Amino acid sequence: MATSVASWLPFARASAVGWVPLSRRPMPTPLPSGVDCGGTTAKSGEKLTLNVSGRQYAAWLRTIERFPDTLLGSAEREYFRDADTGEYFFDRDPDLFRYILNYYRTGRIHMPRDVCFTAFVDELAFFGIRTDIIADCCHEEYEDRSAMHTVHDVVQGRVQLASDFGKRLRAAISCHLTQTSKESA
Repeated sequence: MATSVASWLPFARASAVGWVPLSRRPMPTPLPSGVDCGGTTAKSGEKLTLNVSGRQYAAWLRTIERFPDTLLGSAEREYFRDADTGEYFFDRDPDLFRYILNYYRTGRIHMPRDVCFTAFVDELAFFGIRTDIIADCCHEEYEDRSAMHTVHDVVQGRVQLASDFGKRLRAAISCHLTQTSKESA
């Protein structure tokens, strides 16, 4: 069962967040436990070099692998590995990545107050990090901003509906005026 889930989970995550792997190679197949991978991936005592839009970050593999349901903690990260340099390259926001990396180190997400809420949530989604693990100190603000974001979406939807109604109303009035002017002529 776990093998079947492991085979489709990366594709489900990929379609959910809209990322396209850089590699043109097929999905790596999971290795049976105890099999050496021949040096093609990092070993648990090694450091990973993470290149996020040109900014270098380093982390222990064992730290990252504590969270196997995330992009970095799973074999999905291999799609982003540059075989020449051995780095994992992500074309993402390097300023927000420090919060992502801090999650791997502490197991909690701390939400920055001075960044776009949507951008932060998009980064969490890209890396496969659940939003229900926001640290207690940030949880209330996260809920407030999430609610405000939801209200904003509802208001935008109503504005769009009103705009569409206004366009249809103007078109109907214009049509009626055109017909009236033709009848009177």
